[in-house]
Amino acid sequence: MMFDQWINTNNNSHIPERLKSTVYCTAIKHGGSREWDFAWQQYLTAGASEQTLLLPALACTQDTDILQTFLERSKDDGLVRKHSAPLVVRYVGGNSVGKSVAWSFLRDNWDFYFDNYDDQAFTMTGVVEDVTRQFSTQEDLEQLETFLAAHPNQGTATQAFSQAVGNTQANIRWRRNNEDKLRAWLQTQG
Repeated sequence: MMFDQWINTNNNSHIPERLKSTVYCTAIKHGGSREWDFAWQQYLTAGASEQTLLLPALACTQDTDILQTFLERSKDDGLVRKHSAPLVVRYVGGNSVGKSVAWSFLRDNWDFYFDNYDDQAFTMTGVVEDVTRQFSTQEDLEQLETFLAAHPNQGTATQAFSQAVGNTQANIRWRRNNEDKLRAWLQTQG
């Protein structure tokens, strides 16, 4: 409702500051291309503080095609500030629908991120952590190991990738030991 009012009036002053990030993300998550496109246009013309609210909200969409477009646009520093490009990968990777989109994008664009951000250990570590955080299947582990074999120099992200492998293995073990029990328990609850 608040987001629609913003679209209709092109004025977001009625949205309380403390609720903006929630309103933006919720509208984009449950909306479609209309809401996302509007927020994108607002992002392009907004000041830095408003961009800080809009950038993570743009990653809330459940549309994988839009997420892919967002990731591609993030590499264009005429659209997204250069220092914000890794944040887009992190935000999309934190979206359960965007996890695989972000991982595929990072693999396909590793050279870009390595060449532009490897000197920023915190940035690269965060990207790897956020994109791999939900890995919990054998397929996830195999993709990760294949990527690492193809890219033996991960630079400042080496430790993060090592932890990602360990965390993925632990998640696989947890699922193997607990998933069926948890599913059975949930079914008895209701």
